[in-house]
Amino acid sequence: MKKIGIFALVLMILLLTAQAGFTGEIYSASGSQVGGIASDGRIFNSRNSQIGKINLSDGRIFNSLNSQIGKIDLSDGRIFNSRNSQIGKINLSDGRVFDSRNSQIGKIDSSGTVYGSNNASIGRANGIPRACAAVFFFFGTLQ
Repeated sequence: MKKIGIFALVLMILLLTAQAGFTGEIYSASGSQVGGIASDGRIFNSRNSQIGKINLSDGRIFNSLNSQIGKIDLSDGRIFNSRNSQIGKINLSDGRVFDSRNSQIGKIDSSGTVYGSNNASIGRANGIPRACAAVFFFFGTLQ
């Protein structure tokens, strides 16, 4: 997977929480709201189109066609692709995100600020668990 930075992938987890029912949002570095996740795990893009879903009870991740494309182990932060190969991990205690080679590719701090691999702020996540945000380091648009 290309190291495209946390924000490019985190963007896809959330959208437009100003609408009723949304529980979290993602903002770009410039402050524009670009994504959202509903309380039931449905994931929307900036056009308010559902692009996927995360099952918040078991961590399974689905694309817009309802095909399972991966899973996050909600107990330890390991992230798996559809072939059940580990492709990364989020440290649930401090928000650091690692690729399959255990190289740190970013971080989400406790305030929700999202940092890329160069430690520059690339956006902000509000109202969502770090594990949910980290899913999109690896699964991007879910398409």
